[in-house]
Amino acid sequence: MYPFPHLKPQEWTKQPLEIAKNNYNNHAANDDDNNTSSQTYYYLISTDPSLLSLEAINSSFAQDFMYWTKPAPMETLQRMINNSICLGLYECTSTTTASGDSTDNNNNNNDVEERPASTSSIAHGARTEPASARIQIGFARLVTDTVTFAYLTDVYVLPEYQGTGLGSWLLQCVDEVLDGMTDLRRFMLLTVGDRAEGFYRSVMGVETMGRNGKVIILGKKGRAGVV
Repeated sequence: MYPFPHLKPQEWTKQPLEIAKNNYNNHAANDDDNNTSSQTYYYLISTDPSLLSLEAINSSFAQDFMYWTKPAPMETLQRMINNSICLGLYECTSTTTASGDSTDNNNNNNDVEERPASTSSIAHGARTEPASARIQIGFARLVTDTVTFAYLTDVYVLPEYQGTGLGSWLLQCVDEVLDGMTDLRRFMLLTVGDRAEGFYRSVMGVETMGRNGKVIILGKKGRAGVV
């Protein structure tokens, strides 16, 4: 169940212009091994919490690139997700047999298939087949009252998928969620390093509000922001 009944779950799809490192060759090999079926690869971003993999998130939290956090007990992680708007980033595979039938081996795929295609201005393409495989490769979390304030944290794309534009796309989708909050006064986030600061400023239009040691405070006014 979506934790914020007054907000509708959103999703965006994108056909990969470039399969992430070490994945393209594997995909091609799989296609060659099974010439009676065809596979379509696409990326999905969704705010539907039922699609999130707690195991994948915790596994990412344990990696060195997630320097600001660490794994949490599953109960704690679930509570965190229940009280946030979370965007999951997924690599999906849709397999169509020679007869035109699509395979569907994922327990949650019926939910994915039944949701209407996104009409988002930043969505790329629309899914016509259900996913037969879905791997979570990224995440972003908005801590928010869903009305006047939102704080962005726990943003990541797995290292092997970085450099393909997925991080920028994820932040653009976060921005679209924020745009839907008509009474939003202020959006904020924290980061470390000049490169990350420039990235957030470029993609999300945030401004540097201050510094506390290595931590950089970024933010911008929402649609209802006055100061």
